[in-house]
Amino acid sequence: MGGGEQNEAGPPKVTDREGQQQFVRLFVANQRRVHAFIRTLIPNTADADDVLQETSITGLSKFTSSFLRGRADPRDFRIEDFVAWICTIARYEALKWCRKVKRGRPLFSEALTAELADCHARQLDYLEMRHEALNHCLEKLSSRDRALLFFRYESDLTGPEIAERSGRPVNTIYKALQRIRHTLLECVDRTIRAQGHA
Repeated sequence: MGGGEQNEAGPPKVTDREGQQQFVRLFVANQRRVHAFIRTLIPNTADADDVLQETSITGLSKFTSSFLRGRADPRDFRIEDFVAWICTIARYEALKWCRKVKRGRPLFSEALTAELADCHARQLDYLEMRHEALNHCLEKLSSRDRALLFFRYESDLTGPEIAERSGRPVNTIYKALQRIRHTLLECVDRTIRAQGHA
């Protein structure tokens, strides 16, 4: 009986307000990626900013009814799914901008614009794949190596500053960083190949 009641309840609902708040969080977190995508289609920064704004307006209006619609759990999805969706909107907004502005000859034909968009989307997927592989490889490092990376890249300390903090020679620090970078690069490449990608 209890199971029947759960089935009738259906998937969790998201109100328009919740959807708007969720969209804003996602858009702000991925705004730089979306802007970079738009710049591949519209090189001028000011014009790309305009298209980004139109993309955010359209995305906000369609997020709940389009992106979340039909999902088993509207609160559970991959970030990459959102990025692909909002970049599709950005692509159409860029095409609309090109048709509307018409300052002389357009920079790209619509066919080439679509091809560039598809190429950039594939690059985003590949970069995200490498990012996930990097996180996996970082977990394999020793706590000492992770601490060294933290000092160098999170705290932005120089080699001599790290050496002073750790009580190790500067040359040793530089060699360790080089070894760790090489280890991570090999690990990332190996992980990507294991997933069937070059």
